[in-house]
Amino acid sequence: LFFRTSKSLAHRDESALARWGEVVQGFDEGDGWIRVGDRFLPQRVQGIEVLTVQSRLGRDLRLDLRGLVGSDSAKSLGDVGGGA
Repeated sequence: LFFRTSKSLAHRDESALARWGEVVQGFDEGDGWIRVGDRFLPQRVQGIEVLTVQSRLGRDLRLDLRGLVGSDSAKSLGDVGGGA
């Protein structure tokens, strides 16, 4: 799943990738976006939940991208770059 430089699906950072199955730590912005450092990850892409909350401390989250590994939905998202 590509990180975004802003809260727009169109603003993909082709150099920053969260691989499927990876756990990332971020901050829930409360609007469908997770801030990870100075980049953003969408919680949903094309209506499909792509991040699963593993634990929550306030609005800080540990997120797991495992939900779509190997699924047809993951392949059809078109948001994977080198992972799967």
